[in-house]
Amino acid sequence: MSSALATPSTLAPWSDDYLTGDWLIDSQHQNLFRLVNQLHASIHQGIPHPGVKPQLEELLRCTLEHFTMEEDRMKVQNYPHLESHCKRHGALVERIQLALRKVMEDETVIPVDVSQCLSEWMIHHIKGEDQRMIEFFRAHNSEGPIAH
Repeated sequence: MSSALATPSTLAPWSDDYLTGDWLIDSQHQNLFRLVNQLHASIHQGIPHPGVKPQLEELLRCTLEHFTMEEDRMKVQNYPHLESHCKRHGALVERIQLALRKVMEDETVIPVDVSQCLSEWMIHHIKGEDQRMIEFFRAHNSEGPIAH
């Protein structure tokens, strides 16, 4: 897949630099990028809380689904960094849940730095933790949907 072009409301365009080589993980990562970019565009445009709430709920749902899949695979493969990886997952889930609570409590408008923080976290996590996890799976002949 080719890299997406950034638009004024795109915070973090997908880049092939984020590919792990695992088709399932890569497709889920691309979806998470899409969701964070949609959230960013909504926040940037000043969309009221009722419009942002379903976006945060979808982001949380997809994030939890993705993390569950990764963590299940790490357990099966006895991944040595499972605990620290899961803690990092938990930190992102907490950030999304906090933003969602603020929306549900109808607090002040969600600042743009929420989507920026999520984007930076994803990029750092994918290029570091997830790449290391995939390398471990490959080195240990992991079964799973790893594309070559």
